[in-house]
Amino acid sequence: MFKTFKGAKSRTAGIIAIAAVSIAGLSALPASALSNGTDVPNNENLNVVKVATGYGTCTGALIDQSWVATVASCFSQNPANYASVPAGKPALPAKVLFGLDAASRDNAGTAVEQIQPYKEADGRDLVLVKLATPALNTTPIKLATAAPVADEKLDFVGWGRTKTEWVPKVSHKASFTVSDVNAKEITINGFNPVDASLCLGDSGAPGLRTTAAGQELVALNSRSWQKNCIGSTQTQDGAFATRIDDVNPWIQQTIANGNKLPGVASGSIVLIKNAGITDSCLGLPAFTKVENTTMQSVKCADSTRTRWEVTEVSAGIYTLEADFGKLCLSVLGESTGENAALAQTTCSAQSTFQQWKTLPAGGGKFQLSNVATGFVAGAAGVVVNTDEKVTQQKYAGQAKQQWTASVVGQAKYDITHSYISIQAVAPDVSKGKSVRHENGLGYVNNLVTASSTELQRKDASWKVVPGLADPKCYSFESVSLPGKYLYADSSTARTGIVSAPRADLATWCGRIARSGTGINLQWYANPTRILRHNSGNLYAGTSGGPISGADSATQFDEMTSWSIGAAWATPTP
Repeated sequence: MFKTFKGAKSRTAGIIAIAAVSIAGLSALPASALSNGTDVPNNENLNVVKVATGYGTCTGALIDQSWVATVASCFSQNPANYASVPAGKPALPAKVLFGLDAASRDNAGTAVEQIQPYKEADGRDLVLVKLATPALNTTPIKLATAAPVADEKLDFVGWGRTKTEWVPKVSHKASFTVSDVNAKEITINGFNPVDASLCLGDSGAPGLRTTAAGQELVALNSRSWQKNCIGSTQTQDGAFATRIDDVNPWIQQTIANGNKLPGVASGSIVLIKNAGITDSCLGLPAFTKVENTTMQSVKCADSTRTRWEVTEVSAGIYTLEADFGKLCLSVLGESTGENAALAQTTCSAQSTFQQWKTLPAGGGKFQLSNVATGFVAGAAGVVVNTDEKVTQQKYAGQAKQQWTASVVGQAKYDITHSYISIQAVAPDVSKGKSVRHENGLGYVNNLVTASSTELQRKDASWKVVPGLADPKCYSFESVSLPGKYLYADSSTARTGIVSAPRADLATWCGRIARSGTGINLQWYANPTRILRHNSGNLYAGTSGGPISGADSATQFDEMTSWSIGAAWATPTP
């Protein structure tokens, strides 16, 4: 009882070529249904699904809440061409049917978002299918890691034809003996009952091994001779199944890559919006750098209070650093308890409590799942309002546990020169003028050139060192006065140079410029402020703020944009 294809005559090639046989009248259709198997009770093997591909129906196995494993030949009009099936959106609309819905391929099912065929050199018949909406109420099948061996018995479960039914309304199962094992597939023959066969619709049927820990997926039915199947006159026995045990790393990597946030990578600055609360984002309750400040769902103003800098730890796993607090999203107190608060804490590359998986939630939304605890981030409370506390929760499919991400900026950590100049790019009289110091204050008021005096050139040149407050950011040491660093005053926002500054006052973090040209240098001490010039003076400014000169909104984006050039001078040996 496996896949029921329209136009079966077009799906007759594959087994002849692989088995190297030529028998008059042979109809070697791909993976057939379970003839002479037994009905599977409605409450068993719910993770064995029917896959409708537009070319017909197959069987598959749910291996992750958002992913089904089946064979690539199901997604090709001619199964023999399975190696040419492209990744991405299926050629025809496809869906996956679970449980009682699988009784008819006309039921709505769950749409297929994309497919990823196996494209490695051994060319096995295998594809992973990503669901548009995760199957939250079905337990995925575990993947085997131990190879099948000759004479091993495996149970195959499928939705294909049987000996007496064209389109069965329940799945069937039977036990098969492994008669041969090669590098990419196994050959199987009926064992219990001995005349069991795999029929049309059983392509992708999982071969399951029973262990003390439960069932595990060993292989997927690829092709069958279809002896004893309704509509078949074949007398040859047996089938061929694609091995799964040795491609586990590829499967896990494919799933992880598929769960990545589109367009989001290390260095992206994002807003993380709650799907259940109007105009509400994950953020700080106030502009604060205080350790263990708990998170809230706050109004989605695009500010450093609601922005997060993303670092991709591995495919689909991220850390999130608060753009204002410069601390990382974590579980408060590293609690493993449900409903524990989320907070900003000192970033630690080793802490899995600060690592987050983005798992599909359907409709372009995702779950933000903590790697250490498995709980997801969600707004607390029964009635959801802006400024709800955000906690870790057991996922229940609620909108307040679902999120979307939008990229609003990009960190820029690409200053690689040891000595640099920092030059204005604003399209006015300041263009090309360099950041310089004089009498302890910062200016952008004179055009420095190669013919300027040595002192002028040194005053406009800087040694780049790892940020005094954060080594991934920058601090700029004067070339003319070593030991003094570019900083901004915490009261006036006026910049200058000083010896032994407070680390955060002299640390600057790179961002792609708001103007679209050059780089912004965000002030670590108060990330709402950016290095800017105005009337020749140098400040840490914010647009429309209260400090005269520093916070003028006029040409703010242009006056905060800089280009990094070669130093005008280097230290005297």
